[in-house]
Amino acid sequence: MKTLTKGTNMSFSDFELIEIKDKMDQYINKIRPEEKMRPELDIFYKIDKQSVEIYEIRQLPGHKRQSMSQIAKATYIRTGKLWYIFWMRADEKWHKYEPVKEVKSIDEFIKVVEEDIYGCFWG
Repeated sequence: MKTLTKGTNMSFSDFELIEIKDKMDQYINKIRPEEKMRPELDIFYKIDKQSVEIYEIRQLPGHKRQSMSQIAKATYIRTGKLWYIFWMRADEKWHKYEPVKEVKSIDEFIKVVEEDIYGCFWG
C-alpha cells in the first residue's frame, strides 16, 4: 500500500489517525489496479496536517519518469466537525466539489469520491 503521512504537526489525534488510515487503506486497496499493472498505474493517498489527498500515478510512455495526478482532497475542520471536499481542476488548483461541498465523516468522503456524480475525480 502506498501511503504517505507528512508533517510532524498532525491535526488528528492518534485514534483519529488510525481510523482514517484504516478507512483509506480499505478504499485504496479496493480500487487499486491488479499487482501486475501497478508499475504502469497505481493509486495512493497521503495525509498532510488536516487533509487527506488521493493521487494517481502513471508511468509516462517511453520515459523512466512517472506522472502524478491529484484526484480528490478532504480537509477536516475540527471546529465544525466537517470534511470539505475538493477536486483538482485543469488550472491545477483545488476547487470545492459543488455537488457535495462537505460531509461529516471520512466514510462519506469516500462515498462521494466513489459516486463521482459530475465525473470530476475519475473523469
